[in-house]
Amino acid sequence: MSLQNYITDTRNLIRDQQGLFVDENTLIGYINEGRRQVSLLTDCVRRLITGQSPYGATSQPGSFVPGGGTAGVAPFNTFQTIGGQERYPYIGFGDLYLNQQYRGLRGVRDVITVSVSWGGTSRPALDWMPFEDFQAYLRSNQVLVTNYPSVFTIYNDGEAAEVWLYPIPLSASEMEWDTFCTCADIWTSDDFDAIPHPWRDGVKFYAAGRVYEGSMRFESAGVMFNRFEQQMGLRRGAVDRGKVPSRYPTYP
Repeated sequence: MSLQNYITDTRNLIRDQQGLFVDENTLIGYINEGRRQVSLLTDCVRRLITGQSPYGATSQPGSFVPGGGTAGVAPFNTFQTIGGQERYPYIGFGDLYLNQQYRGLRGVRDVITVSVSWGGTSRPALDWMPFEDFQAYLRSNQVLVTNYPSVFTIYNDGEAAEVWLYPIPLSASEMEWDTFCTCADIWTSDDFDAIPHPWRDGVKFYAAGRVYEGSMRFESAGVMFNRFEQQMGLRRGAVDRGKVPSRYPTYP
C-alpha cells in the first residue's frame, strides 16, 4: 500500500478529506507510528538473514539483476561467524546484512533462531539459553573455548540487543538468523512498505485514534484504538489457519 492510500483512508475516517484540521506531516507521523505498532503486535515483519548457503539464498528479493546470476550459485555474502568473536550486535552487524537482503526495514528487534554451519556438511539450529544461565554455566570458564557454536543467547532488548555464541567460533562459518524486524518509516508513495497485506488495513484506525487523542476527543480515540486491536486479531486468524505436521501415519 502506498503512503497516499494510508493518508486517504485515515482522512476518510476522521472526516478531513480536504486536510483542513490535520496537517499532512503530522498525519504521516501517526501512520508510521501505526505501522510500527502493527509490526510489534503481530510479528508480521519476519525475515531470514542468510549466509552463503546455496539452498534458498538465491531466492532473496533483489539478490539478482538481469544477467547477473548463475544458476545454482548463491550470491556472495559474508554473513558469517568471526573467529574468536563471541558477540554479534544487531546494530552494526545484523542490520547491515538485513538491509542488503531486504527493503523497507529499519532493523532487527528479535532473533528467534540462530543456525551455524559446522564444517560445511551440516547447519544445525543452535540451542538457546537465558543470558543468566549462559553467564553462570558457559562463561564461568575463563580459558578461551573455541569450536563450532552450539548455544546462543540474546543480551539486551529490542534493536540494541546482541547475539552471543558458545563455544566461541574458531573460524568463519556461514550463519543464518531468523528474525523479527522493525519496518522503516515511509515518507513518500515511492517508499517500499514492508507491512504485508492484510495487516495494512488496520493502520488507518491507529492513526485516526492518535488524531482524536491529540484533539482531546478521548472517547473517539478509544473507539479507533479498539477497532485497531480487533483488526489485528482478525488478520492473525485470516493469515494462519493452522498447519498439519504430516498427512501420513507414522509407524514405530
